[in-house]
Parts: sequence; C-alpha cells; structure tokens
Amino acid sequence: MRHDWEISLARRVHKALCELELTFLESQVLHHHFWKAIPLRTLADFLDVTVTELTEARASLLHKAAGALEELRQDLARLRRRVAAGG
Repeated sequence: MRHDWEISLARRVHKALCELELTFLESQVLHHHFWKAIPLRTLADFLDVTVTELTEARASLLHKAAGALEELRQDLARLRRRVAAGG
C-alpha cells in the first residue's frame, strides 16, 4: 500500500471484521475451511458435527462479514458524495 487512504481503508476493513462476534462453528469454518482450505466434510468429521451444520455456519459467517463490510461501503459512498460536492 502506497497511499494514506489505502492504509486507512485497510485499517477500517480490519477493524470492521475484528469486531464480528463469531460462534464456535463459524470460527472453525473461518480458520480451517477458509484459511487452511480444509473441505467441510473433513472438518465435519474432525469436529464431530454434520456438514449441514458447517454449511449453515459458513453462510452465517459470510452474512456477518458482508454486513460489516456493507456498513463500511455505505460510509465510503457518503464520503465520496461529500467530496464530489466540494465538502
């Protein structure tokens, strides 16, 4: 990142995502499935839960992250409109 606005935006994204409250299964999906690329079936066996439970946890996790980032997107859109209006 070369510009202050890039660094600022990265910090805001990081802050928004760090403030998410995750369930145990959501955190396991984030760590094992998304970061370590472990298939849900394998993870389900490891955690002794169903693939359906993990699929629901993945959907919930993505919904939470999208919601947090949508708030940030709306803030950025307001800022762009203000800058475009000369304010």
